[in-house]
Amino acid sequence: MLDRASILEHGGPVDSRDSDGRTQLSQAVVHSDETSIKRLLGSGEINVNCQDSDGCTPLSIAVQEGHEVIFELLLRTEKVDVDAKNDNGVTPLLWAAMGCYTKMVKLLLETGKVDVEVKDNMGRTALWWAAVQGDEEVVKLLLEMGKADVNAADSDGATPLWRAAHDGHGTVVKLLLENGADNMVVHNNGCTLVYVASANGHVEVVKLLLKNGADNMAASSSGLTPCFAALFNDHVEVVKLLLETGKVDVEATDKMGRTLLWWAAHKGHEELVKLLLEKGADKMVASNSGLPPLFAALFNYHFDVAKLLSTPPPPPPRS
Repeated sequence: MLDRASILEHGGPVDSRDSDGRTQLSQAVVHSDETSIKRLLGSGEINVNCQDSDGCTPLSIAVQEGHEVIFELLLRTEKVDVDAKNDNGVTPLLWAAMGCYTKMVKLLLETGKVDVEVKDNMGRTALWWAAVQGDEEVVKLLLEMGKADVNAADSDGATPLWRAAHDGHGTVVKLLLENGADNMVVHNNGCTLVYVASANGHVEVVKLLLKNGADNMAASSSGLTPCFAALFNDHVEVVKLLLETGKVDVEATDKMGRTLLWWAAHKGHEELVKLLLEKGADKMVASNSGLPPLFAALFNYHFDVAKLLSTPPPPPPRS
């Protein structure tokens, strides 16, 4: 194998390619060979935007590899295509946001040539990727320097805010809301912001969403409400938080006719059973198969819960 520091002298024609379709410049970038890169750039004989078999240019490779110095070397030529896409539609800016490379994002934005709204083949923007990563600094850069569209959704209908809520990135959720993100957005699968945050147990994100008016308790396409989603995944604190809003229908059922109380009993969540009873849940409502909450508790050996459900209600106050 050739010494990477000697690519120019011993590597043959500068436009020759390896088995991955990489020219000498791309190979030098992969191997972080600054000496050869400088020589190749100085030769004036190379195409700085040559693409490998995946469609990646040397600039994109530099970002993927996290080679900041090499990235700057290439950018300074002012010949690189900052918006060159690979076969998946990913540009250097998208790679930089994906990799949380704050300085590279900033340098790309400073060129004034980069398309901040560019999307990959799945419709994902740089802001979308920064939100997924929970990268507050890159999100700020894209919003402030790039004036990125805060509500640009991917092909599944997920906006940056939806993804940040899904992944529990509270600081990014707050930042996006402050910059006008739509707090009532719904994914193509019918899941609201509150739903995905609840289903994944992100208590602080749920609090933040509720505080900012994102209180859509609508069911997803599966027929489940946020409260059901949280309960299914044993996120007790989220269930309590949602119940305290007063917007949860405690008598709502899933497609099998099972109420929140039924599920709380089935899973043995004594605290939730108490709370649901206090909220007026009917302990006699059985599932479609005829199983009431009491039996759901007994069949799973939750005897303390069963005792709660078998206790008669207190008598009404005397008039």
